Amino acid sequence: MPDGPPYAASGLREMGAQQPASTRSWSGPPPPMEEVDELIDTTLCDTYTIKRVLGEGGMGRVYEAQHTRIASKRFAIKTLHPEFLRQRDVIERFRREAEAASSISSPHVVGVYDVDRTPDGRPFLVAELLDGQELGDALDAAKKLPVGTTVRIVRQICKALAAAHQQGVVHRDIKPENVFLTGNPADPLVKVLDFGISRLDDNAGKPLTRTGMIMGTPAYMPPEQARGERVDHRADIYAVGAIMYAALTGQVLFERDDPSATLVAVLTQEPERPRAIDPSIPEHLEFIIQKAIARDPEERYQTIGELYDALAPFDQRDGIHPTIQAGPATLDAAGQGAAVKDARGLLVLLVVAGLMALVIGLITAIGATLRIAGVSLTGMEMTLLALGGLAALITPLVLVTRHIRRNAWNNSLKTLAMLAEVRAPLLAGGSVYGFSALLARLVEGVFRSGTVAASWPGWDIILFLTSLAVAVAVAIVQRRGRGMGSDGNRRPAAPARVLPLVIAGATGLGALVLVTAALRPPTAMQAVVAGSNADSGDKEAPAGRSKGPDRDRATTEELDIAKGSGIETLAVLAERFPGDPAVLKELMLAQAQHPKTMPAALDTLEQLVKGSPEASSDPDVKRTVETAVAQGGKHADRAFELMAAKLGSEGPDLLYALGTQKVGHRKRTDKLLSDPKVSKRATPALRIAFELRSTTGCRAKYNLLARAAADGDDRCIKLLRPLTVGRKHGCGLLGLGSCPPACRSEAAKMRQTIQAIQGRIKNP
Repeated sequence: MPDGPPYAASGLREMGAQQPASTRSWSGPPPPMEEVDELIDTTLCDTYTIKRVLGEGGMGRVYEAQHTRIASKRFAIKTLHPEFLRQRDVIERFRREAEAASSISSPHVVGVYDVDRTPDGRPFLVAELLDGQELGDALDAAKKLPVGTTVRIVRQICKALAAAHQQGVVHRDIKPENVFLTGNPADPLVKVLDFGISRLDDNAGKPLTRTGMIMGTPAYMPPEQARGERVDHRADIYAVGAIMYAALTGQVLFERDDPSATLVAVLTQEPERPRAIDPSIPEHLEFIIQKAIARDPEERYQTIGELYDALAPFDQRDGIHPTIQAGPATLDAAGQGAAVKDARGLLVLLVVAGLMALVIGLITAIGATLRIAGVSLTGMEMTLLALGGLAALITPLVLVTRHIRRNAWNNSLKTLAMLAEVRAPLLAGGSVYGFSALLARLVEGVFRSGTVAASWPGWDIILFLTSLAVAVAVAIVQRRGRGMGSDGNRRPAAPARVLPLVIAGATGLGALVLVTAALRPPTAMQAVVAGSNADSGDKEAPAGRSKGPDRDRATTEELDIAKGSGIETLAVLAERFPGDPAVLKELMLAQAQHPKTMPAALDTLEQLVKGSPEASSDPDVKRTVETAVAQGGKHADRAFELMAAKLGSEGPDLLYALGTQKVGHRKRTDKLLSDPKVSKRATPALRIAFELRSTTGCRAKYNLLARAAADGDDRCIKLLRPLTVGRKHGCGLLGLGSCPPACRSEAAKMRQTIQAIQGRIKNP
């Protein structure tokens, strides 16, 4: 930084004073050369001889003065313009600057040595004469400063403000123009100027400025000051953070066309993330800046010493971590730096994991509810339910992403806060779910060893609702802990011990519920699984279902409980009642829901139709066979074997339907249907339909029409109708002639056959 001309510490510039960039300084521009100043060459208080004008602001003028008895001593003397002598607020501000600055003992605060009045009654103060330039001029010239230089300057500002705050002085107008750099440009000594609008508490603790009055520089003003509220020392912390932001990025926090628009931005908007402007800014340093300029004073550093200590790792001159009244919130450089670096990625991971856990838990609970209600879902229906849950996840994911991007993504401080808000409930809910699930398996597998571990679908509902309730409770505790107290002050965050207490309490409650459930009397189904033959609790069995010790059918209650308990319980019930078609059917449907258990489902299907041949026509049996064929491989081979040999007349019908619906199966089904053993079991309607489909040529089909009229059904109609109707036009020369039917000579006979089949079907 080049040295500037010597300037005095006036601090009297007003916001909006115009001055050329080449001469602008913290003392204001010099007055026009032609103007004659009556104070030049006069002596004030018989001690200070005015030599020349250094600069001028909107409210006063600054002079260089020489001591009358010690000629080597030079001072800066600041006076008010005569027109302000009747304005009490200006006089008060002038007095406050002298009082505030003189009460602070720091090498980084401009010294004020004396105060008096000129012969014509104007107040003046005698201050330290500085040689250097304002930080604002340095930023105008360099646009932005290196990290090391910025940190050294800011930490000296922190020292000055620490001394001021210790005396009860809040500057309230910290900005680059009020920071003066003296000495070596590469390692300047910083002086803080202009305490003219500082808030100085008197001995009674009453502020000398009124609440509701907005004073300061909008671009460096915290929101509470912009609202006209009474501010404390944390307003200076915000301003120091704003200086760091400007020095490292080359941009002020909020730069608008007029001060009013800037005030609105300060009150309603968040500044752009520093690393979005300059990615070379360290992430940890970005966090420090964003913590210092937090909109809520409670979220900032609570003392200027904390900010000073947080910047120590970036001050290359400091091998030690010096402290200026640092509080407990001092930032840990290593740990917090790593947390800031990983915060955004971890936040995304936790949000996605939380939403997926919510959707999966909800789908599981819905499935368990349906199983308890006796509703059995096929594999396709479960797949559709899962896809519906994932589709339902899209909307909340978009909304949450939008909320994070608007409110936290560009601010490391808010990202960490949101991460803490998400992590604690998710950790609590997940811990309760996992521990309770293990406990449920322990209860079912050890204390109730006669049942299959955790097979009761009610556990899915209980675990989901319990973990969701715990997560919501932890989120509420956190939010209440950060709320406002009855005294109007913000309460501190909930202590860290709340989380383990909530988890322990909820887990204990879950353990009590599960142990109580483990000790309850066994239900009817559990008695069945355990091998009990006690039927005293059976309800009256419906028609076709016997009751009593020698019964061969399960009761309705037993079957309903088994359906809700899963494959294992149904298998046990099927072992007890191997001839009960209702039990075998439910077991077959449960096994067919997953490819791994499809072989067992086909074995159960064979057992079912062997004991109850009429079950071959059951739609569920047909759907199970079709599902096995669709899965291919060994499953399909086994299904074709069953259709060819085990399903009676329904087997050939299924083979014919598969060959019609799926061209890829036509060759295989036709080969099986051509087998005399299979054809023997087929119905006459199927045999004539298969022969019509296999026969080529109109004359050959014509020979089968008599049998079709006598035995055919809808399948014959579907084969014959296309042969009787051709295109009406589009044939002949140039495609303008009429087209003959597909089987022109046989078409009339075919239509008669179709009418005969329809009449027979209508009036059997």
